[in-house]
Amino acid sequence: MPLVTVLATAWGPASGGINTFNVDLCLALGRRIGDAVTIACVVPFATLEQIDAARAQYVQLIRLAELAPAADSFEESRADEVIRVVKEQLKTDSQWWIGHDVHSGPVALRCRDICQEADVR
Repeated sequence: MPLVTVLATAWGPASGGINTFNVDLCLALGRRIGDAVTIACVVPFATLEQIDAARAQYVQLIRLAELAPAADSFEESRADEVIRVVKEQLKTDSQWWIGHDVHSGPVALRCRDICQEADVR
């Protein structure tokens, strides 16, 4: 099944409106195409309750840490970690990487580049 992976600094309204937009986008995609495409969202932190609620709406919410990070950015240097965790949890590689802004866009682009380089080899 194709996989779309969205990256955000938080799940919900934390740190501003772009994260609220991200939740709305992921949930809308999950409801519309969640039976044909896996929709995943990777965030630095999410609660188990958030993960369960997202799953009920056809979104695989993936957290990278058990504890909330101090910063509200998503460092590009975490791209390898993101790719590894997505592959471990979903047993597939992402075909599409979506970042929204200066905080999640660079790491999404780096994930895309790493995956494309791996496909070339």
